[in-house]
Amino acid sequence: MIAWDPDVLSRIRHLHLVAVQTVDGLLHGVHRSRRVGANIEFADYKEYTPGDNLRDLDWRVLARSDRLVTRRYEVETELACTLLLDASGDLSTGRGSPYALPELEGTKFGFAVTLTATLAWFLHKHQEPVGLAIFGGQGAPTGYIPPRSGANHMGRIFGALASLRPGGQADLGKALSALGPRMRRRSLVAVISDFMEETDTWTPALTALARRRTDLVALHVMDRAELALDFEQPMIFFSPEGGEPVPVDPVGVAEEFDAVRRDWLREVQGALSAHRGRYYPCWTHLPLELVLRQLIGGVRAPGALDVPA
Repeated sequence: MIAWDPDVLSRIRHLHLVAVQTVDGLLHGVHRSRRVGANIEFADYKEYTPGDNLRDLDWRVLARSDRLVTRRYEVETELACTLLLDASGDLSTGRGSPYALPELEGTKFGFAVTLTATLAWFLHKHQEPVGLAIFGGQGAPTGYIPPRSGANHMGRIFGALASLRPGGQADLGKALSALGPRMRRRSLVAVISDFMEETDTWTPALTALARRRTDLVALHVMDRAELALDFEQPMIFFSPEGGEPVPVDPVGVAEEFDAVRRDWLREVQGALSAHRGRYYPCWTHLPLELVLRQLIGGVRAPGALDVPA
């Protein structure tokens, strides 16, 4: 049994409470199962033999060829999902989210961790195996938690999330490349990140994932404080991941900033779309439930190009 630090235990309880409340609130209005992996597909035909289920007879083949054949099916295996969480220093910025751990309220990272915990709980409730991988970050148990099911497994994931703090540099390409060989048939990778890297550093890894027939979901964590440029006095911008400070006077640069922001977002979305990745904007000030509703097809979320109120 893991002996968690009391502070970590408190964070685990907080994450669990928010995840349970969000998922239960969502499922209250969902009347049919949305389980991802329960899929039955046609495989081939076989000649009819006495005792075969008559419901599997293909009457069209009988009409065309006067042959009795039955359809054979195969049940697809369950979908194993790995949540790939960005815990780099850039996520320590932002105005934050009301759903975050108290000590992380003013950060994108607080939202990202709570979103990851909520997605893990949602998959757990639907009996789907879920795993966790982290790039960047400080304090979490090292290594990769492979997709599994069960309450003890969820405890490992929540414990890793509660122990984690943002720090270091992001390297999404390296993280995706390391994850690729671990993916089995019918795998899904959900990336929770602010994607503040040059796209050409991680697109080659997407190509490798696509060859493995791994599905990709991108949950783009964004904060109004970074993307709205809603200040009037000169400011100095800096990156928690290093680099030189950049002085900015908002007078006269607002339009240029907005154009650069839009170009960057189009580039991120285009790179993901080119590799059949599904893109979901996740604004830190909007309800977590909205993100889940996007994922199960309930609603269309506010677009990424315009900052929602």
